[in-house]
Amino acid sequence: NWVALASSADGIRLLGADASGGQILTSINSGRNWITNSPPVSAPWSCVASSADGQGLMVAAGGLNNSTNGPLFTSANAGHSWTSNNLPNQYWRSLASSADGQTLFAAVGGQHAGPIYTSTNAGITWNPTGAPVTNWQSIACSADAVRLVAVLAERRVIFTSTNSGLSWQTQVFPSGPWSAVASSADGARLFASGDRNIFTLQTLPAPRVETAITESQLLLSWLVPSAPFTLQGTTNLFPPDWSGVAISPTLNFTNLHYQVVVPATGAAAFYRLSSP
Repeated sequence: NWVALASSADGIRLLGADASGGQILTSINSGRNWITNSPPVSAPWSCVASSADGQGLMVAAGGLNNSTNGPLFTSANAGHSWTSNNLPNQYWRSLASSADGQTLFAAVGGQHAGPIYTSTNAGITWNPTGAPVTNWQSIACSADAVRLVAVLAERRVIFTSTNSGLSWQTQVFPSGPWSAVASSADGARLFASGDRNIFTLQTLPAPRVETAITESQLLLSWLVPSAPFTLQGTTNLFPPDWSGVAISPTLNFTNLHYQVVVPATGAAAFYRLSSP
């Protein structure tokens, strides 16, 4: 009785939950074979989530059974061992994880009202977000866990946050009730499925170039944007003389960043991301 699935960013590691049998199953070959990797208790699992590398997993129970609440477990080693979190049994309805698996979100809902909890240390400690206590249906987050989208079980309202759940904004749509939401890696493109339609919201992406020195080379990286951007460079800002960097970016599946390595020559260099 499959009820929830999650995938690593490369699609190789999968996580599945069995609602009636109380099993958690994982695959390390894109679903060709599965093994049982259940927590130490059997529960009516309702939702799962995975980090981008498939090592950080989260499973929870209770959100599909109106008479039975359930526990929440996390794993840091792809399900080989599980940790019970310092949260009471709840009617867990939806989970979300950052790409690195450090920031987690857990929403209480179904037919039972509850908060959205968050953890910034892979589940060691939890606190309620600024979301209202209500019957949550689905939640999703960007790869860096800064942008969130969440919907209720029985209303047409869509909640969004741009500060990891500290504060929320609402918008009422002509469709609903909502069944599921999804987010792009940068959180600038959101999706919500209702009873008749799938809605999408595209806001202006604002990718930020991050830099690091590695083995006498300069590593440039940025979160995968939901719209096209080109990396440009220049050695002179007065006047600026930007040109495209000839090196094609590679995708880091661990943090969902595009990466480019350029020689660190010691001369001044400036880089930016430019939209068409």
